[in-house]
Amino acid sequence: MSVRGMNKAKRQLRFVLMTLNIIKVTTQRAENNQ
Repeated sequence: MSVRGMNKAKRQLRFVLMTLNIIKVTTQRAENNQ
Protein backbone atom coordinates (compact mmCIF):
# COMPACT_ATOMS: atom_id res chain seq x y z
CA MET A 1 0.00 0.00 0.00
CA SER A 2 1.30 3.44 -0.94
CA VAL A 3 1.86 6.24 1.55
CA ARG A 4 -0.80 8.29 -0.21
CA GLY A 5 -3.28 5.45 0.14
CA MET A 6 -2.43 5.14 3.85
CA ASN A 7 -3.08 8.83 4.43
CA LYS A 8 -6.45 8.56 2.71
CA ALA A 9 -7.36 5.50 4.77
CA LYS A 10 -6.33 7.23 8.01
CA ARG A 11 -8.40 10.28 7.13
CA GLN A 12 -11.44 8.10 6.39
CA LEU A 13 -10.95 6.17 9.63
CA ARG A 14 -10.71 9.40 11.62
CA PHE A 15 -13.92 10.64 9.96
CA VAL A 16 -15.74 7.41 10.83
CA LEU A 17 -14.56 7.54 14.45
CA MET A 18 -15.63 11.18 14.71
CA THR A 19 -19.08 10.34 13.33
CA LEU A 20 -19.50 7.42 15.74
CA ASN A 21 -18.46 9.66 18.62
CA ILE A 22 -21.05 12.29 17.66
CA ILE A 23 -23.76 9.62 17.43
CA LYS A 24 -22.76 8.27 20.85
CA VAL A 25 -22.90 11.72 22.44
CA THR A 26 -26.27 12.59 20.89
CA THR A 27 -27.84 9.29 21.97
CA GLN A 28 -26.55 9.80 25.53
CA ARG A 29 -28.05 13.31 25.56
CA ALA A 30 -31.36 12.00 24.24
CA GLU A 31 -31.47 9.41 27.04
CA ASN A 32 -30.64 12.05 29.66
CA ASN A 33 -33.37 14.38 28.44
CA GLN A 34 -36.13 11.83 28.90
